[in-house]
Amino acid sequence: MVAQLTKASAATTVASAFSKPALAAAARPLHDILPSLGASGAIYAAVSLTALGFPDSEVSLIFLPGVLIPSQAAVGGLVCLDIVGVLRGWRMFDHYAHLGGALFGAVYWAWGPRFWDWMRVRLARPEVAKGVQSGEKET
Repeated sequence: MVAQLTKASAATTVASAFSKPALAAAARPLHDILPSLGASGAIYAAVSLTALGFPDSEVSLIFLPGVLIPSQAAVGGLVCLDIVGVLRGWRMFDHYAHLGGALFGAVYWAWGPRFWDWMRVRLARPEVAKGVQSGEKET
Protein backbone atom coordinates (compact mmCIF):
# COMPACT_ATOMS: atom_id res chain seq x y z
CA MET A 1 0.00 0.00 0.00
CA VAL A 2 2.84 2.42 0.83
CA ALA A 3 4.51 1.66 -2.50
CA GLN A 4 1.28 2.37 -4.36
CA LEU A 5 0.82 5.62 -2.44
CA THR A 6 4.37 6.68 -3.28
CA LYS A 7 3.84 5.92 -6.97
CA ALA A 8 0.55 7.78 -7.00
CA SER A 9 2.07 10.80 -5.25
CA ALA A 10 4.95 11.00 -7.71
CA ALA A 11 2.62 10.56 -10.67
CA THR A 12 0.21 13.25 -9.45
CA THR A 13 3.05 15.74 -8.96
CA VAL A 14 4.34 15.16 -12.47
CA ALA A 15 0.87 15.20 -14.03
CA SER A 16 -0.18 18.43 -12.34
CA ALA A 17 3.14 20.11 -13.17
CA PHE A 18 2.63 19.31 -16.85
CA SER A 19 -1.08 20.11 -16.86
CA LYS A 20 -0.48 23.85 -16.65
CA PRO A 21 1.54 24.20 -19.86
CA ALA A 22 -0.71 21.71 -21.64
CA LEU A 23 -3.98 23.41 -20.69
CA ALA A 24 -2.73 27.00 -20.70
CA ALA A 25 -1.25 26.74 -24.20
CA ALA A 26 -4.77 26.62 -25.61
CA ALA A 27 -5.82 29.78 -23.78
CA ARG A 28 -2.74 32.04 -23.72
CA PRO A 29 0.40 32.79 -25.70
CA LEU A 30 3.33 30.59 -24.69
CA HIS A 31 5.42 33.50 -23.39
CA ASP A 32 2.74 34.25 -20.74
CA ILE A 33 2.86 30.77 -19.18
CA LEU A 34 4.88 30.63 -15.97
CA PRO A 35 6.49 27.39 -14.76
CA SER A 36 4.83 25.36 -12.03
CA LEU A 37 6.06 22.85 -9.46
CA GLY A 38 2.83 20.86 -9.22
CA ALA A 39 2.81 20.36 -5.43
CA SER A 40 -0.62 21.93 -4.96
CA GLY A 41 -1.90 19.85 -7.87
CA ALA A 42 -0.68 16.72 -6.10
CA ILE A 43 -2.60 17.79 -3.01
CA TYR A 44 -5.68 18.37 -5.16
CA ALA A 45 -5.26 14.87 -6.59
CA ALA A 46 -5.05 13.38 -3.10
CA VAL A 47 -8.11 15.34 -1.94
CA SER A 48 -10.19 14.39 -5.00
CA LEU A 49 -9.07 10.76 -4.69
CA THR A 50 -10.13 10.79 -1.03
CA ALA A 51 -13.49 12.39 -1.84
CA LEU A 52 -14.22 9.76 -4.48
CA GLY A 53 -12.86 6.84 -2.47
CA PHE A 54 -14.68 7.79 0.74
CA PRO A 55 -17.91 9.50 -0.39
CA ASP A 56 -19.34 9.70 3.14
CA SER A 57 -16.35 11.62 4.52
CA GLU A 58 -16.66 15.20 5.68
CA VAL A 59 -14.22 18.09 5.94
CA SER A 60 -14.17 21.26 7.98
CA LEU A 61 -12.71 24.64 7.16
CA ILE A 62 -10.15 25.99 9.59
CA PHE A 63 -12.08 29.24 10.10
CA LEU A 64 -15.41 27.37 10.56
CA PRO A 65 -14.37 24.43 12.77
CA GLY A 66 -17.88 23.35 13.76
CA VAL A 67 -19.29 23.23 10.24
CA LEU A 68 -18.84 19.91 8.44
CA ILE A 69 -19.06 19.80 4.64
CA PRO A 70 -19.35 16.58 2.60
CA SER A 71 -15.97 16.04 0.96
CA GLN A 72 -17.42 15.62 -2.53
CA ALA A 73 -19.22 18.97 -2.23
CA ALA A 74 -16.04 20.63 -0.96
CA VAL A 75 -13.95 19.26 -3.84
CA GLY A 76 -16.68 20.23 -6.31
CA GLY A 77 -16.65 23.76 -4.91
CA LEU A 78 -12.87 23.98 -5.17
CA VAL A 79 -12.94 22.73 -8.75
CA CYS A 80 -15.64 25.29 -9.61
CA LEU A 81 -13.54 28.03 -8.01
CA ASP A 82 -10.54 26.99 -10.12
CA ILE A 83 -12.64 26.88 -13.30
CA VAL A 84 -13.78 30.44 -12.57
CA GLY A 85 -10.15 31.37 -11.89
CA VAL A 86 -9.12 30.03 -15.30
CA LEU A 87 -11.99 31.75 -17.09
CA ARG A 88 -11.42 35.07 -15.33
CA GLY A 89 -7.63 34.95 -15.69
CA TRP A 90 -6.86 35.04 -11.97
CA ARG A 91 -3.17 34.52 -11.29
CA MET A 92 -2.99 34.26 -7.50
CA PHE A 93 -3.04 30.45 -7.63
CA ASP A 94 -2.05 27.93 -10.27
CA HIS A 95 -5.59 27.03 -11.30
CA TYR A 96 -4.44 24.86 -14.21
CA ALA A 97 -2.31 22.68 -11.91
CA HIS A 98 -5.21 22.38 -9.47
CA LEU A 99 -7.58 21.25 -12.21
CA GLY A 100 -4.98 18.87 -13.60
CA GLY A 101 -4.43 17.40 -10.15
CA ALA A 102 -8.17 16.97 -9.54
CA LEU A 103 -8.55 15.31 -12.93
CA PHE A 104 -5.61 13.00 -12.24
CA GLY A 105 -7.11 12.08 -8.85
CA ALA A 106 -10.40 11.15 -10.50
CA VAL A 107 -8.66 9.15 -13.23
CA TYR A 108 -6.49 7.40 -10.64
CA TRP A 109 -9.56 6.54 -8.58
CA ALA A 110 -11.20 5.00 -11.65
CA TRP A 111 -8.24 3.12 -13.16
CA GLY A 112 -5.13 3.47 -10.96
CA PRO A 113 -5.06 0.16 -9.06
CA ARG A 114 -5.89 -1.82 -12.21
CA PHE A 115 -3.12 0.02 -14.08
CA TRP A 116 -0.51 -0.92 -11.44
CA ASP A 117 -1.70 -4.54 -11.48
CA TRP A 118 -1.42 -4.54 -15.27
CA MET A 119 2.13 -3.07 -15.06
CA ARG A 120 3.13 -5.63 -12.46
CA VAL A 121 1.94 -8.46 -14.69
CA ARG A 122 3.75 -7.03 -17.72
CA LEU A 123 7.05 -6.39 -15.93
CA ALA A 124 7.16 -9.24 -13.42
CA ARG A 125 8.88 -12.57 -13.66
CA PRO A 126 6.62 -15.16 -15.32
CA GLU A 127 5.93 -17.10 -12.10
CA VAL A 128 4.95 -13.91 -10.23
CA ALA A 129 2.80 -12.68 -13.11
CA LYS A 130 0.93 -15.98 -13.15
CA GLY A 131 0.13 -15.60 -9.44
CA VAL A 132 -1.02 -11.99 -9.87
CA GLN A 133 -3.33 -12.93 -12.72
CA SER A 134 -4.90 -15.72 -10.68
CA GLY A 135 -5.38 -13.43 -7.66
CA GLU A 136 -2.80 -15.01 -5.35
CA LYS A 137 -0.87 -12.88 -2.88
CA GLU A 138 2.86 -12.49 -3.53
CA THR A 139 5.04 -13.77 -0.66
